[in-house]
Amino acid sequence: MKIHQKWHVAYHGTEADTVKPILDANMFLLPGDVILGGKKLEQREEHTGEHDDEFDTKKIFVSPSIKYVEQKSYAKSVSWKDDRTSKNYDAKVAFQLWIRPGSYEVHGQTLVEGSKRIDKYFRNDSLEWFTKERPATVLYGLLIKLDRK
Repeated sequence: MKIHQKWHVAYHGTEADTVKPILDANMFLLPGDVILGGKKLEQREEHTGEHDDEFDTKKIFVSPSIKYVEQKSYAKSVSWKDDRTSKNYDAKVAFQLWIRPGSYEVHGQTLVEGSKRIDKYFRNDSLEWFTKERPATVLYGLLIKLDRK
């Protein structure tokens, strides 16, 4: 089976300092997992208050929309200066991945207030996909967005 023909494309926005642990593990990790070096992966505060109390937030969250995962709750900006040009940028990172059909649940967005459409290609009620199945995702791209300050 060719994964790229059968599995769905998705994105996972993250902080720049989590790129290396994800690449070292060659998979997404769940809160509570121990990364290389012995550090326990903590759950981000933003993820605890976005859902009702009965919702288990210890999952891998992805989206079919790069616009959605670039929101600050997922892809936090870091400052970066290009030494060659002395220009300053805000940088955000996201992974591009394949996710196995049937391994994830689809839910509506929880990050943006109001009913404004976040991505013209996807409805807001289908922007969050999540799974607990680590092997159900295959990383194949690291995306970096630079916005000039």
